[in-house]
Amino acid sequence: MISSDAIDNLLRRGVALHQTGKTDDAEQLYLQVIARRPNDANALGFLGAIAHHRQDFSTAADYFARAASIATTHAPFHYNSALALEAVGRIEEAEVAYQKAIALQTAYVDAWLNLGALLHQQAKFDSAADIFRRAIASIPGNSSLHLNLGLALSESGKFAEAEIALRRSIVLNPRHGPAHFGLANLLAATGRLDEAISAVAAALGREPSNPDYHSVLGNWLAQQGQWRESWAAHERAIKLSPTNSKFLANFGASLLMKGEFDLAQRQFERAIELDADNVDAYFNLALVLEDQGHSARALKALDRVLLLRPDHAMAHQTLASIYSSIDDEAAAKRHREAALRLGPNDPMILFSESLLALAEGDLAKGWAGYGNRFDLWNDSRYRHKGFHKRASPPPYWQAEDPAGKRFLVWTEQGVGDEVLFSGLIPEFAGQCAGVILECSDRMAPILERSFSNLKVDVHARSHSPTDRPIDADYQVAIGDLGRWLRPSIASFPGRTSYLAADPGKTETLRSRYGSGPLIGIAWRSRADRLSARKSYPLMAWREILQARGARFVSLQYGDYREEAKTVSQDLGVDVLWDSNVNALSNMDDFFAQVAAMDLIISVSNTAVHVAGALGKPVWVMLPSGPSRHWYWFKHQASSPWYPSMKLYREAHDLNQSTQVEKKKLVQCLAADLEAWLRVWKAR
Repeated sequence: MISSDAIDNLLRRGVALHQTGKTDDAEQLYLQVIARRPNDANALGFLGAIAHHRQDFSTAADYFARAASIATTHAPFHYNSALALEAVGRIEEAEVAYQKAIALQTAYVDAWLNLGALLHQQAKFDSAADIFRRAIASIPGNSSLHLNLGLALSESGKFAEAEIALRRSIVLNPRHGPAHFGLANLLAATGRLDEAISAVAAALGREPSNPDYHSVLGNWLAQQGQWRESWAAHERAIKLSPTNSKFLANFGASLLMKGEFDLAQRQFERAIELDADNVDAYFNLALVLEDQGHSARALKALDRVLLLRPDHAMAHQTLASIYSSIDDEAAAKRHREAALRLGPNDPMILFSESLLALAEGDLAKGWAGYGNRFDLWNDSRYRHKGFHKRASPPPYWQAEDPAGKRFLVWTEQGVGDEVLFSGLIPEFAGQCAGVILECSDRMAPILERSFSNLKVDVHARSHSPTDRPIDADYQVAIGDLGRWLRPSIASFPGRTSYLAADPGKTETLRSRYGSGPLIGIAWRSRADRLSARKSYPLMAWREILQARGARFVSLQYGDYREEAKTVSQDLGVDVLWDSNVNALSNMDDFFAQVAAMDLIISVSNTAVHVAGALGKPVWVMLPSGPSRHWYWFKHQASSPWYPSMKLYREAHDLNQSTQVEKKKLVQCLAADLEAWLRVWKAR
């Protein structure tokens, strides 16, 4: 019979081999020890360690459990048992084992951290926070415990408490990058994006080679509209981790936000090559494809998204939009219902739903949800898209009787939206005691002139008082007036115009441009994501530009003179370009230029709103696909907003390319222009 000393010697030899990495030989000696002394807790623990290293977690769990049952007061055996149990998915047993380790050794930081993390992973955020609070009571100076408390509280929405914990973590260990990063995420979640960017910069100061930090920084910079800085951050993340699918998808999303479709598509396709289950890459690829007119391919990408994640609410909402555009109302309804069921409080889904209802002419339902745009723009993901609500006072109007009351009405969104919604002002001013209209600086002179005979006091936004209350009983965003003044298509007035250009400037420009007919044209939109779908290269206007007897004048904002020069060289058609008129800097001049035209033909951009508000004949080229602008409504040949407007819609055939659709639309417009010119000459 082998002596106890001999068994101890076997154990010592096993430990020596184990320490030099000869685990197979060590294991044989440990097994010999167990064969002779079955209750040797140390040998069992060492065997558990070897099994754990080999990722044979089930065997490891058994060895550690046996060791813990023998050495019941040895906390590390319970802790190691918990690790192995957690690895094989025996979660409840793992929690019990962590608790035993902590009960034996209250300062066992790793046990506290792992137990809290285990609860966090199960979305038991309140329970995880309680664990970290108990741990801090025993070990108050540990930075990681405060960090994890902050993360758990953040997940529970207890942001004020979470911020205290995270800042305490940083005080305890200022060089701890994850603490700065945790604080950065909290700040972003609470709408303090500038502070979040500073905090993630602090995290990078501690860990400059952490690609996660660079990628998230890129996301937030994009939300701020700092595109170049965003892309540089994403490129650094990818350089540090070139095969990380998530980083490529994040870069693509930033490019997509700015409308860099080709570059974005390459990032998404590369991300999918690296990870065929990257849901975000597939979803954003679908958006790119749809924005470029490849609806059939977009549908396939969205089907892949739902295969991977059936509860992806925005995929359903996007599918609803596409199916609605091709009049498959049954499919659209099915996906709309799924989106609302899965994301009942998602601001993007609620806003998208309102736009679909408006586009379909269901104005009562559409206006009711249109107010969700402010919730959307308050979300850090979409902050770059729009305006924030103006602070109170005065209080917001809730449909109280407007008679005898003064109102602050403030404009929102882009200049085109200002022009559109300003058509509601004359009617509203007639119902109340007066309107203070706060608008963009560019629109102020036009609105002052147009509403000079009404009870309307126009304030340019940069000159509007911010240090004192405005003398008004209520305030309302101009887009919300539609809910009360345009409850149905039948409620639109049949007036010819509601805004006025400067007559002196208009006459000067008409004299400068010469005899007519003057045809004002604009062929590109500068809207970031929508520009590719809405725009037509000027050379694609060939049939229109070759119409005999017309004089074409560029109403295109931005500098596209090279395109006009190419058309002149290749087609022999001169498009007049007036460098003295710049809509981006002087909207009053632009209104006069549009007013000088006899006819305007344009893609959907600011020029068509200006023309419609002035009552000028205007033909609008609308893209196929999901309703990009609800206010043109579906299937309408004319606009209730602008009676002088005629709408030309591309067909939407999933089996036909966008280029073919655009070509057919141009041919249709060219034929109508020839007829219009014959009538003009016969006058």
